[in-house]
Amino acid sequence: MTITYNHATGAMSNVATKDNRRISPKVRARNVPGMRCILLGFYATAFTLCTPIFYYFSIPVPLRYINLFGWSIVFVIVVMGTIMYVRSLNLRLLYRKSHLVKVKIWFFLTVILTVYGFILGTPLDDIGKEMIAFSYIGIFLLFGGDDRFWYIAIRHLMILFYIGVVLSLLFIKVPAPILTYSGITFDVANPINFRYTNSIGYLFRPLIMSGIFLGMWGLVRRNGGVSRILQIFALFFFLLINVFFFQFRSVALLVLIGGLGFLLVRPLLERRVRPGISAIFLSLVILGFIYYTTTESFEMFMERGFIKYNKLIIFNSRQAELDAYISDIGWGALIGRGLGGTFDASSVYGQLYGYERGARWATMHYGILGFTLKGGSLCLLSFASFLWPGFSLRRSTWYQNPRNLTAALLFPIYLISFILNSISLSPAMIIVFASSMMVMARFGRQN
Repeated sequence: MTITYNHATGAMSNVATKDNRRISPKVRARNVPGMRCILLGFYATAFTLCTPIFYYFSIPVPLRYINLFGWSIVFVIVVMGTIMYVRSLNLRLLYRKSHLVKVKIWFFLTVILTVYGFILGTPLDDIGKEMIAFSYIGIFLLFGGDDRFWYIAIRHLMILFYIGVVLSLLFIKVPAPILTYSGITFDVANPINFRYTNSIGYLFRPLIMSGIFLGMWGLVRRNGGVSRILQIFALFFFLLINVFFFQFRSVALLVLIGGLGFLLVRPLLERRVRPGISAIFLSLVILGFIYYTTTESFEMFMERGFIKYNKLIIFNSRQAELDAYISDIGWGALIGRGLGGTFDASSVYGQLYGYERGARWATMHYGILGFTLKGGSLCLLSFASFLWPGFSLRRSTWYQNPRNLTAALLFPIYLISFILNSISLSPAMIIVFASSMMVMARFGRQN
């Protein structure tokens, strides 16, 4: 098979034309201007997430300053890479004009909301963290439509995913450090809770959140050998850690939707039945679920879901949080409170996390509504504008590109996730923003 690359658009295809140059299917980072900066940002983020380990082994590490300067340095590196990338590529040939206009509006809003938060007196570190997160959303909406970026980024996302899996399992029973203004301590006397969410292992969750993305890509692609197997099994490790250990009910729902999409929707979009991989996937799911029902984790999972009150209670805490948000911000949700903005959720989280933290709650479990906290209805509509193209059916040839097909199957998963799960506006979530915006960017392409 001949892989061709269009230098004007950054697109790869299987059909050679006079305007294209043939290249190897194994695209290297050096072939894409700015790509090495992006990858360096990924790995620097992973290193920064590892700093609690050094502290745990009594290696003196200034955790607070590493977080402060580490995220800033990573951001500068990623921005440098983005500038090099944008200058090297004619984005107007890769993306629809409307997509590029929406990305420009997003960056403009980021600047305006940064200034707005500063005027309102929001702490600078809170503003800075969310400004970086907002910027990452826009940056990967520019990179994600490029086939080369997928070829390169997926390999490194897989490496980081399995690093995250190993570290999560190794430190899942080790208490996480407690960062306070007076210093850093380990509350060894406080046992690990049944969800392990107060462990060091939980801190590596940003590295494994690409698991559903990698798993779907592995299922959709038609070759790849060992790397494809590792990508498919990333989905099962993603489930193991997020459901078996961390007891996230929404993750189980999202993976279920993804599995049904692969088994039922993929054949319709791809116009090709692949009974072998479908049978293997379904068998693994059934066997895994049967085993899971025999574990204590399953009993706790069901109790968290609805057994305790004989009804589905997954939305109870979310609704209580939403009520507190509406009560505090009221009509202010139309304009928001700028980047770093918070609302008073002490009535919901005060007893659990402490009154001070609950009174300055910075996110929402109905994730997409969190954009109204930052920038009101305009910010919400701006983000939603990137989701809208995903509802449109494309020509059958569009789905022949495995990256487009993967995006189509992942779209409902990320859509539901944006609605039901909090969107953490933290620089540590760069890998999460990369994988999700890679999907959304596909719908802004010219073809």
